[in-house]
Amino acid sequence: MINESERYAFEAQEAIPNRRRSGRIMRRLAQCNIVNGNYAVAAKYLRMLQKSLFYAKWADQQMRFIGNDKAVNRDAEYGRLRDLRIKKTDYLFSDREMDQMLGLLLVDNRKYNNRMAYDYLIAYELLQRDLRKFMKYYPLGKYLKFDHIPNSTQQILIGLWIQRHGSLDGLPYSVDLQNVQSTRAFLSVYMTNKQSAELNSPPLSTNVWRYVLLGSPGKTTKQEMKEIY
Repeated sequence: MINESERYAFEAQEAIPNRRRSGRIMRRLAQCNIVNGNYAVAAKYLRMLQKSLFYAKWADQQMRFIGNDKAVNRDAEYGRLRDLRIKKTDYLFSDREMDQMLGLLLVDNRKYNNRMAYDYLIAYELLQRDLRKFMKYYPLGKYLKFDHIPNSTQQILIGLWIQRHGSLDGLPYSVDLQNVQSTRAFLSVYMTNKQSAELNSPPLSTNVWRYVLLGSPGKTTKQEMKEIY
């Protein structure tokens, strides 16, 4: 999120007492503007850094990127960040709409298949216990060519399939036997006695359904799980 990095750096710079300037922050501002192709602004920061004690040599080296898209695209760091950044839409970051922020980051990148954005998106929905959105976004993973499904995600998929079908017959996901056994054991005890002490100690407490169903704040009801599909 290059634009957010630039905003935070700029605000940190402006918050320094006595209007002093930080070479480290100015360096980050120059880098963000190079990645975004704002070469005139980047050059302004680099010229100031060329007069500094600790960043002069670095600034001299960075001047080769000014106005040179080919050099930026070939650079291992800048080139990758230029591809991963959000290109079509600029926005003010909202921590209350994290899934939308991560979704934009994921959709706006094709070349590198931004797996990290997808990982954070899925993890965020699980942490929010929003299984409806989890099932909405999970299928996007097929475009990223993952070679395995994380254990926590496997457990959620297994539990939801059992809730709907009553068995694992026809389960379309590649899951481990250990996760199948763990999830079945947890749900069996939970459906029998939601107050059972077994749910709060290993091995049942290590299953992600313990967090989804018994964690605080908020709970996911059986009716909500049925409506996910």
